[in-house]
Amino acid sequence: MLTFNSKSSSAGNLNLMPAGTLALARIDVRGIKLGKENSTRYAECQFKIEGGEFNNRTFFSNVNDPTDQPQLPPAVNAHSEGGRRMGFNAIARMVEASGLVRIGDEASYNAVTGTFEQIMGRLHGRLVAVKIGIEKGKGSYADKNVVQAYLSPNPDSDGYKGWQALKNGSASEHDASLAGAVQSWGGQATQPNGAAPAVPSQSRDLTKAPGWVQPPADPQPAGQPTLPAPGRQPPF
Repeated sequence: MLTFNSKSSSAGNLNLMPAGTLALARIDVRGIKLGKENSTRYAECQFKIEGGEFNNRTFFSNVNDPTDQPQLPPAVNAHSEGGRRMGFNAIARMVEASGLVRIGDEASYNAVTGTFEQIMGRLHGRLVAVKIGIEKGKGSYADKNVVQAYLSPNPDSDGYKGWQALKNGSASEHDASLAGAVQSWGGQATQPNGAAPAVPSQSRDLTKAPGWVQPPADPQPAGQPTLPAPGRQPPF
């Protein structure tokens, strides 16, 4: 027998992936946007799960712009230090997990520099590692999956514990086949034989997408993100 109540329309929440799920996901950078009332600037990203129980499931999560943006409204340029740190941390962990840098190789970190648009464009199409959370809906909006944390093979990062759990096959959070995928991939910029990574990259030029906020005219603006070597603090 079926029964209904005033909240029956929210049954779609049954389709959410459980909070704490660890997964590999391919990132699709949809655009650089301004938040409501121009209070923040962020990259809107879609993540598509690869492997495991939730293979091919997609969800959206935003990445905050960690840079100074003097050409934008004051409220955007002065968004919270916490928000900037969250954005920088997310980018650093994704760069490490995607293979854009070699863990422990400071020169490879120094080579990853540019505007927010440029670095997010390089991440577009790459495979990253995430811990999935659930964001409570507000008003008429339903709960939704988001990235709770970004995982990384860098032992000095806050994402290493989760990376190890994903790699070692923690049965409580994902299945063994997914752990095998992480084992065979490794998240490194080069394979042991020096070959290019087996993770395809489809870099996107975010400066030419219609309707998106444009980057500064100066290709090397002050405050651009530069990734620190393992163990260093963000440069702000």
